[in-house]
Amino acid sequence: MKRLVILIATGLLLALIGNLKAQSISQTLDVFSYPESVVATETHFYVSNIGAQGQSTAKDGDGFISKVKKNGDIEKLHFLPKDDSLNAPKGVTVINNTLYVTDIDRILGFDLDSGNRVFELTISEAKFLNDIVAKAPETLFVSDSNAGKIIRINVGQNSYQLLDLPAMKGPNGLTLSEDNMTLYCVGFGDDNKPNGPIYRINLDPLSHEVIGDYKGQLDGAQYRDGMLYFSDWVGFEKKGGIKKLNLSSGEITSVKLGAPLGGPADFFIDFENNTMFMPALLENKFHIISL
Repeated sequence: MKRLVILIATGLLLALIGNLKAQSISQTLDVFSYPESVVATETHFYVSNIGAQGQSTAKDGDGFISKVKKNGDIEKLHFLPKDDSLNAPKGVTVINNTLYVTDIDRILGFDLDSGNRVFELTISEAKFLNDIVAKAPETLFVSDSNAGKIIRINVGQNSYQLLDLPAMKGPNGLTLSEDNMTLYCVGFGDDNKPNGPIYRINLDPLSHEVIGDYKGQLDGAQYRDGMLYFSDWVGFEKKGGIKKLNLSSGEITSVKLGAPLGGPADFFIDFENNTMFMPALLENKFHIISL
């Protein structure tokens, strides 16, 4: 019996150690310039940098995109743009080897092999373009946090349309359901208050609703298997984290990260490798987290 108790206790201790190791920041990169968003491909991840001063609305030309290997090695810090300039890039997405990025009042696309700019569209009504998600090679959705709007982009026609929806509270992170018919959006709130809700937008026919009662300063979002992962700054201090919403039951739980984060922004979870890539905007750092 004593041996059995020892074995059980040892097993529990190993499980506890394993959990602590599995839910911790494994690597922190501090070479970026206010990293805001990240997207991953099979071999690399790409990080948008607002710029040296962190001026998110300044057209100062100091923003850039970094190319990083999955193990955290910086392949090229200033990877994009090659010839043009970026001001304060934020949301990024990759589709068909083209990286699309929001930049205050415009969307740009860059070929990842050549680095050449292959797309540019200015949104005349834009106030603060933020996150971006691709529904198809020719259809993108972009959030305008300060205008409270979601914008549909037609890449082939180089045109856009504001979705005919009531104004939202700081629409920020965007992510699509598996069938691409539902767009989820999390809000950062308005007047710097933690009153941003979670929205579900049905694309055909167009409608939207608020999901549940949770509110905060919500930033990044990612959908997977009926779960909506989202980041919450909580405040303008180092106390943010990641939540997980079960869209069937409505239950919200915390993703254990080992430590609070300062301004957790547009993250990317690599579910196949149980890794989260996390820009911490207020810290001016980038964390690679083992889940």
